[in-house]
Amino acid sequence: MPGKQRRRKLAAASVSVCMLLQLSPQVVVTAVYTIPSMPDFSYIGAVGSLSAQQTQTAAETVYGALYLHQNEVDFASSGLTMTAGNTDDLISVYRHVSSCYDVGLLVQKGVISYNPFTSTINLSYLFSGSEYDEKFREYSSMLDDILSGVDAAWTDEEKALYLHDYISVKFDYDYPAYYGAVQRPNREQYSSYGMLKNGLAVCEGYSELYAKLMNRLGIRTQLVTSDALSHAWNLVLINGSSYFVDVAWDDSFIGYKGLVKHDNFLKTSEEMLIENHNATDWKDVFGRPLYGLRVPDNFSDAFWTYTNKAIKPYRNGWLAVVGSVKDTRAELFIYDAESHTAKASNFMEPLPFSETAWFVWGSTRSYWTESFTVAETADNIVYYTTPTAVYAYNNGRSIKVYELSNAEKATGYIYGMYSDGERLYYGLDTERHNADKRGEVPIRYSSVKLESIEETVISQSGAPPVATRLTTTTHKTTSPPATSRATTTRRPATTSTTVRSTTTRRPATTSTTARSTTTRRPSTTSTTVRTTTTRRSATTSTTVRSTTTGRPSATSTTEMITSSLTGPATSSKTTTSLPAVTVTFTTLPPSVTRKAGDIDGDGMVNAVDASILLAYYARVSTGDPGGLSDEQKGLADVNGDGLIDAVDASAILSYYSFLSTHTETLSLLDFMDERRKIGI
Repeated sequence: MPGKQRRRKLAAASVSVCMLLQLSPQVVVTAVYTIPSMPDFSYIGAVGSLSAQQTQTAAETVYGALYLHQNEVDFASSGLTMTAGNTDDLISVYRHVSSCYDVGLLVQKGVISYNPFTSTINLSYLFSGSEYDEKFREYSSMLDDILSGVDAAWTDEEKALYLHDYISVKFDYDYPAYYGAVQRPNREQYSSYGMLKNGLAVCEGYSELYAKLMNRLGIRTQLVTSDALSHAWNLVLINGSSYFVDVAWDDSFIGYKGLVKHDNFLKTSEEMLIENHNATDWKDVFGRPLYGLRVPDNFSDAFWTYTNKAIKPYRNGWLAVVGSVKDTRAELFIYDAESHTAKASNFMEPLPFSETAWFVWGSTRSYWTESFTVAETADNIVYYTTPTAVYAYNNGRSIKVYELSNAEKATGYIYGMYSDGERLYYGLDTERHNADKRGEVPIRYSSVKLESIEETVISQSGAPPVATRLTTTTHKTTSPPATSRATTTRRPATTSTTVRSTTTRRPATTSTTARSTTTRRPSTTSTTVRTTTTRRSATTSTTVRSTTTGRPSATSTTEMITSSLTGPATSSKTTTSLPAVTVTFTTLPPSVTRKAGDIDGDGMVNAVDASILLAYYARVSTGDPGGLSDEQKGLADVNGDGLIDAVDASAILSYYSFLSTHTETLSLLDFMDERRKIGI
């Protein structure tokens, strides 16, 4: 009989459960601990079938268990019961806390098992016992070191900028793991732990590290994922509004430290779509859809959109290298916290072309249209790179502090520079983007001691200006003493979780812009967590997916979207898994030096050049190609804004008028800079 068979099956199941309970008698161990600084998780809100209050309680329970390095998250101790309807929701809360907060730094990635009978999630760690304490202190101190450079007086957007650029400069995309050249243990390429350990990670590691650092500062940050893109990035809450940040795709210069895009920093949904986040399945870790999220454009015209170089805090402002190869200069942006705008001052005069042109390796005629000059600051002295040397800029003077040896010059130009506070590191390379080399460790770096450099700089230019005092406020999380931990026994899970990872293409790059707001750091409270452990055998496990490996974009800057050669043919190297990398460089005519504005090449900048420019502008506006060569277009774009229009013609005519009444020798670019200084 069907009914009798069903009753017999239920009876057998009941006997099995009773036998398990008899074999593993229930033992309750209750411990009460005080978490000194529990984050405010109320910003998460309701998740699935969990109310906002239940979600907050669940997050606090997870945080407390990880803080105390316990073997399980006991939701029942907080009055929560795991049911068929809320299990996935509770697991998503666990994933959020472990991924975005430093207490989850040493959690084993990709393994989640749970016991619905006891409403618990089993926890797996990379280390155990005293080794866990040692490793947690070690890697937590790395977070402290990064945050030591954050000024508590900065607005939240400035803190977000500092960490965005810091990660982009000091860490790299894990191409060796992505291409299978190395096998990382414990899926390290997907974690913030792996990024701190190896200096490399894929997009999930970038996003986790950024979230952990931001949340330490009280700036609420979570992960955003897309299965279609196989990619992860961040959602940041500033002044009550959410903005998107994608550090991985802004760090797309393949080992060239100091070159950082800001195309994906504090962006709206529309701006992220422009940057090839072109899928519709954006969601947070709780499964809530984020595609089309209404985001204000408060950051769409911020000062950081003017550069694709790392921006450095300097004195009371932000130092940025701006301009094209024809007009590379450093500007100091003074940020106003009230209006969220920045005033730029011409910190350093434009560098000569000989110091900003990176020639194509092996060529004396063809050079990249983008300058690779990057800046670094140390002990209030500014350092910057040229193709073959490093200079210091102090008290208005540029001093060469290091020049490549002949042996070094035979192996490459300087691409990238950074400092660890003790030494200045410079990278050598011969090719900007070589797809065949991306599976290898990033470009080689050599270093010089800062102490010896500083002595030379001070002896020639005097002591650097006194640095502005840095006010730091860092939320630190440390493990409690081992003697204060709850004593628990891990329950064996019947099955382990299944982890799937995928990869995705690198999107192309398109330029966008951004502006600024700020928020108050939420207060933290001391929270008492009661942990209750019940020893029973686990009966259920869950299958989870690791997120992503989405690579940064293939093209590094907007100047490199198109390619036009007037010299010997040159092709970009590609692989089947990546789109072709197209780059732009300019070829110089033999033994002829052309200057900005001299479109007809007669050695003069005059009304004839302005007339040629205006005729080109008129033809292009009607869909005609215009008739100028790429070199002529570069000379015509005198203000370096990427457009050839009446503004450039006006500048040429003003310069021509100036030359007719003055005897001084002044280039067009110098003339334009003088006009900027006086507000014209």
